[in-house]
Amino acid sequence: MGSGRPGSEELKGLIRTKDNVKVLKAKNRKLVELLHDLLGWGESEAIAIALEHNCIVRLDNRIARSKARSLGLNIIGTLGILRRAHDSNLINKNQLIDNIEKLKEIGFSISDTIVRELIKKLQ
Repeated sequence: MGSGRPGSEELKGLIRTKDNVKVLKAKNRKLVELLHDLLGWGESEAIAIALEHNCIVRLDNRIARSKARSLGLNIIGTLGILRRAHDSNLINKNQLIDNIEKLKEIGFSISDTIVRELIKKLQ
């Protein structure tokens, strides 16, 4: 779960306290290994799990997104999740912007143009 990385403690807490959160491991290990030739372990595992469970996969990496699309998967990125949280009134516009800034501080790569477009759509 990325121990020590930003968000890892929050994720552990969520898993401990929520009944509807599950940690899954892909059953198709061969697929994970094949995907890993092109992608990181996390992206490979996420794609394999999404295929096994017929669900949306959260990916930000361009190559991983392209591979997932080629396999017929529906994709959402981190900004898409933040946008859905805003649209569902789970966070307000300022919280959305603050979260994007925090992501950028820890090295999340996102163009200022995309951020401006997202914020403009919120108004």
